Amino acid sequence: MLFFIINQTLLWMATEQGNGPGGASMKIIYYNDTLFSFGTLNMSNFSTDYDVCSISYSMNGTKLWQNCYGGNANSNDHFGDAIIGIDGYIYTTAGVKNLSSDYDIVVYKHNRANLIPVWSYLYNSSQNRWDESSVIVQDNSGNLYVGGYSDTIVNNTTSQKHIVLSLNQNGNLRWIYKNYVGNNWGYSQGVRSIAYVNNAVYASGTFNSSTIFSLNANNGSLKWYNSQVLPNDNIIYDNGYLYVSGVKWFAGVPKLTVDKVDTINGSSIWGTIVSDSIATGSTRITKGTDGYIYFIGCASYNNVYQYIISKIDPQNGQKIFASNYSILNSSCPGSTPVIYGNNGSLYFGGKRADSLVIYKINSQNGNLIWKWTYPQSMVYSIVYVNSNPPKICGSGYLGNNFLTFCIQDNSTQILEKSNLIIKDNKIIVKLSGVSKNNLKIALYSVDGRKIYESSFEIKNGEVSLNKPDRRGIYIIKIESIGSMRVIF
Repeated sequence: MLFFIINQTLLWMATEQGNGPGGASMKIIYYNDTLFSFGTLNMSNFSTDYDVCSISYSMNGTKLWQNCYGGNANSNDHFGDAIIGIDGYIYTTAGVKNLSSDYDIVVYKHNRANLIPVWSYLYNSSQNRWDESSVIVQDNSGNLYVGGYSDTIVNNTTSQKHIVLSLNQNGNLRWIYKNYVGNNWGYSQGVRSIAYVNNAVYASGTFNSSTIFSLNANNGSLKWYNSQVLPNDNIIYDNGYLYVSGVKWFAGVPKLTVDKVDTINGSSIWGTIVSDSIATGSTRITKGTDGYIYFIGCASYNNVYQYIISKIDPQNGQKIFASNYSILNSSCPGSTPVIYGNNGSLYFGGKRADSLVIYKINSQNGNLIWKWTYPQSMVYSIVYVNSNPPKICGSGYLGNNFLTFCIQDNSTQILEKSNLIIKDNKIIVKLSGVSKNNLKIALYSVDGRKIYESSFEIKNGEVSLNKPDRRGIYIIKIESIGSMRVIF
C-alpha cells in the first residue's frame, strides 16, 4: 500500500517585464553553468510593441545580462529560435516588423558573456511583405541555416513560400533557397524544423498537410522533396535516416504520426500512428541514448484533451508504449517540449488546466514518476541539467511575465507503509539509497510552523521524530530530497 510520495523542489523562479505588461520566454538553453532564456517582452506601454529579448541567469537565479531588439515599426516582433554556436557565441533569429517592409527575417550573433550583438543580418523579400523565421541550426564549419516562410505574389494571389537562408559565422549570405512546392497557390507554407548532416540540409514544413525536402548545403540547390502527406512539426536525423513527427490525415481525420524517411530520396520507410485520437496540437520527438525515438503530442478523444507520450522502435516503427495524460483544458497547448535525461528518464512539459506542468516519465514503460505544476503559467521549453541531483529548468510565462525557473529532480521514492513506523510516540522514517549523513529532517504543520527537527544517520538508515500531540495532516521535509505529506 502506497503511503506517501516525495515531491519536487522549486529552486528558483525569475520573471521579467519590459516597460509594459506582457511577455513570454519561448526557449531556454543551458551552457557552462549559465541559463539563457529567449522570447519577447513588451517594451512600451502599448499592447502591440513586443521586442525579441535574450536574458542570461546564473544557476542560482541571479539575472546577469539582457539584450532586446526589434523593428522600427514599434509593433509586435516574433521570436524564432536560438542556439549556442560551435564558437561559443549565441545566434538568434526572429521576425521583426519594419515601417517600409512589413516583417523581415533577422539573424543576430551575440557575445555570450554580455549578450551584446557582434553582427546582424536582415532579409526582406522583394515584395516587402511578410518574412519570418522559425528555426536556426549550424554545421561543423560554423555556417548557419535559417528556416521560415516568405510572402510572394503568384497569379495575383499572396502565397507563403518555404525559405532557407545560409550565412557564414561572420554574417555573410551564402545562398537563399525560396520555393513554393506544388501548384496550390494561396496556401501557407513554411519551414518549421531543420536538420543538417553530411553536407545536406533537411527541412520539414507545411504543404497542404506537409512536406519535407533536402538541399545541397554548399549552394542551396534542391536535391529532393516529398509532399506525400508526411508529418511536418519536428525532424531529427539519426544513423542515416530522418524521423519526422506531426499529423497525417486518415479518412478526413488528423492523427498523431511519426515517419521514418530515407535521406536519399525522401520516401517514407514506415509510418506509425501514435494515437487514434483526433490530433489538434503540436508534436515533438527526441532520440534517447537507449536508441529509441520518443514522441509527445496532444490529441482529443470525445472532446477530452490529453498528452500522448510514446516510445517507438526506430527499426520498424513499433510502439513500445503509448501513455495518455489528461490536460483538463478546452484545447491543446501551443507547445509540448520533450527531453531525454542523462539518467535515462523522459521529461515533457506543457499546460494542465491553468498551470504549467512538467512530467517525469519512466522511459521503460511510460509510467509517471512525478508531476510538478505551478499555477497561472505555461512552459514552452525545458532543459535537463546534469548535476547531482539533476535539475530541470524551463521557460514560458507567468501571468503576463517572461518566466524562467529551475526545479530539483529529487531522488524520488515511493514509500510503503513499512517505511514509516510509529513507536513510543516517535515517528521513525527509514530511507534507502541515501548517501549523505546528517540530513536535516523536520516536521511541519500544514500552515508552515516547524514542530521538530532531527538528523538522518547513515549507520541506522533512519531518522526519529517526536510524534505531534494532536491529530492532523503534517509535512515531513527532508533536506536536498523533498517533502512528504502524512496523516496522523
